[in-house]
Amino acid sequence: MIIGIMLLGIGVCIVLAQLFGWDFMNLLFTYWPCLLIIYGGIRLFTRKHSQNFSSFLIALGALVQASKLNWIRGSLIWILIGIVLILIGLRMIVERYQKRKEWSSSASISGDADNQGAQYFEERDMINDRFLFDKTVRVYRSDSFSGGDIDVLFSTVTINLKNVLPLDKEVRISCGIQFGELTLEVPADWHVIVNGKHYYSSEEAGQTIDAATTLLVDSETIAGTLKII
Repeated sequence: MIIGIMLLGIGVCIVLAQLFGWDFMNLLFTYWPCLLIIYGGIRLFTRKHSQNFSSFLIALGALVQASKLNWIRGSLIWILIGIVLILIGLRMIVERYQKRKEWSSSASISGDADNQGAQYFEERDMINDRFLFDKTVRVYRSDSFSGGDIDVLFSTVTINLKNVLPLDKEVRISCGIQFGELTLEVPADWHVIVNGKHYYSSEEAGQTIDAATTLLVDSETIAGTLKII
């Protein structure tokens, strides 16, 4: 994909240079950030790809292109550092707010001693989660689980699926992991296939029985880790 986009961009620059008498190398040097924007846009509308990282590529390409065209005053590096700090600060504020809501909710739920220490389950039939600068554990429960999408960017995330019942025999999850770690905890009788590679459950090992459910994981990892346990 990326090679095709690069060839497309270079071809467009060659054609424009020949049609209008422009300097090809200068044209390529000035407008190469558009390749990042195009690539990010294509990824953004492809379901299996990470939307967070695609948006990051588009924003990065736009900033670099604006700098090349002298639309930005100041240092591009410091602008990027400032944006990262803003995202981190917003994430910390949101996390603090969410924790306060969880504390207030748990206080109302656990008024009697019987509820204290009970596991908190989040009802979810389909996952559509985006994690940015986060460290969290999510425990899901469902009677008709249908898979979904998970994007992890600069985060450490654990998704517990041991209490879900699949809607179909096959469940598909798309994972985009950039500079982070994602751990999927699945039931012991699930067969897992990650990008075509098979991982057999503990109940399948040494037996000829078929797994109750097959989890198909489409994973795109850049400087990240995916764990299945």
